[in-house]
Amino acid sequence: MSPPTPRATSRDLRREDTRRRIYQSAMDIFRRDGFAVARIDDIAAAAGVSHGAFYFHFATKEEVLFQCLRASEVRVAATLSELGPETHLEAALEAAWAAVGREWQDDTRLFPDVAMVALRYFALGGGGSAARHPTSAVSVALTPFLRSASARGELNPFLPAEMLSDLFLLNVFAAMLSWSSDASLPLPVMLGGVTRIFLDGVRGGAPGREPPKP
Repeated sequence: MSPPTPRATSRDLRREDTRRRIYQSAMDIFRRDGFAVARIDDIAAAAGVSHGAFYFHFATKEEVLFQCLRASEVRVAATLSELGPETHLEAALEAAWAAVGREWQDDTRLFPDVAMVALRYFALGGGGSAARHPTSAVSVALTPFLRSASARGELNPFLPAEMLSDLFLLNVFAAMLSWSSDASLPLPVMLGGVTRIFLDGVRGGAPGREPPKP
């Protein structure tokens, strides 16, 4: 395959720059006006593009939030990837919730909308054919620590590590939703408490306890 021509490269760079401007303008307006009432026309005007240009780059306002969520996930997962494989599970979970908290502690108004997008995409498999049943990058990064703890007999053996990772993140998101509507309790205290409850639960069946009868 021949290398791209300078004209094609320049066009791609302009397209990426336009998408970046639309994204940043949308995020600014979501924070200013609220996601629900934010207007596509206002976003396009702030980005200096046409109404149609927005839809060329993003099918919906939710797709903008999904990009925001994915970018946040990449940063949190990168934090976890810096931990050594010998890291204790409790330390890995603390690193995860601390990184998530840093991402969203200054975005309390926007976080509930991002959380709903996360629920739709990750739990319900929404988002259309281009984003069906995506995998959480943070969940993937946490899974090895849970798998190792399970192999050492520290966790309930009846739930797979992948499911435990998803459950932990769901608990963290639920706690942050509660915090975003009432920040009277410091976020680290709330997330640390949720982690302790989660650990007490997943350790309850270890080692080798029979699963509860239905």
